[in-house]
Amino acid sequence: MAAKDSPAPILRKRQDDGHHDDHHGGAWKVAYADFVTAMMAFFLLLWLLGATNAEQRKGIAEYFSPDVPVSQTSGGSNGVLGGQSLARDGTLAGGARLAMPLPPAPVATTADPDESAADEAESAKAESEREADRFKRAQEALQKAIEELPELKEFASNIVVDQTPEGLRIQAVDRDQSSMFQSGSAEMTPRTRALLAAVARILAPLPNRIAVRGHTDNRPFAAGSRADNWSLSAERANVTRRTLIESGVDGGRFAEVAGRADTEPFVAGDPSDARNRRISVVLLRAHPTTVAAALSHKPS
Repeated sequence: MAAKDSPAPILRKRQDDGHHDDHHGGAWKVAYADFVTAMMAFFLLLWLLGATNAEQRKGIAEYFSPDVPVSQTSGGSNGVLGGQSLARDGTLAGGARLAMPLPPAPVATTADPDESAADEAESAKAESEREADRFKRAQEALQKAIEELPELKEFASNIVVDQTPEGLRIQAVDRDQSSMFQSGSAEMTPRTRALLAAVARILAPLPNRIAVRGHTDNRPFAAGSRADNWSLSAERANVTRRTLIESGVDGGRFAEVAGRADTEPFVAGDPSDARNRRISVVLLRAHPTTVAAALSHKPS
């Protein structure tokens, strides 16, 4: 009986709510991220409503609507929120293909031949004037160098510098008591090398091409000699070219290296004159034809 009168044991059931020590878990973070995303979308919508007009808002709505075909208001070819079609007659329905507008046809222009020729002549004339000025400065610089170099002072009478329709011509001319080369050979004298070194310093910075020509008098070689005035003048011209290159002139600038023998005498009335033996170095003009025509023109 005593056992029956004893009170029944009380059982307490403890429910695990999952909190433990993880501070409510990570579910709240997902909810917060959804909230921030929604707010960003809301503010973006407010910005779009304030930054667009009715036509642009209609285009945006049509763009996001799967049931509305792409139209002229939703093509969007006028830049950001432009709301205009890429094609002049609208884009294709459903957005299958966008027709790019053709560029305007080029307008055919008929140039006046006389006007074009006049412009070319004027341009060539202006370039020739600039070139003539460069040649004048080069001539003055060469003459100054000859006067200042002791080894060339006595050589000044052997140098002839002038401007021709072809270009700036520098001639090293023999005298009775002063020769540019050893007699009958292509071996230069020391003074000739000094002169060509001075010429190279003047010509090297200029852009024009160069022609080198050798000349002789009409005196023949001894009977039975394998050499003649043609070969001698050509050899002297080529030696001159090599000396100019060694003194700083670009080898690619040479347009002509030739021997003329006695065909172009310096003293036409006396083919045997010592001055007919010479070397010509010509700084060629860019437009020799135009300059020659201008120099030969005589106003009426």
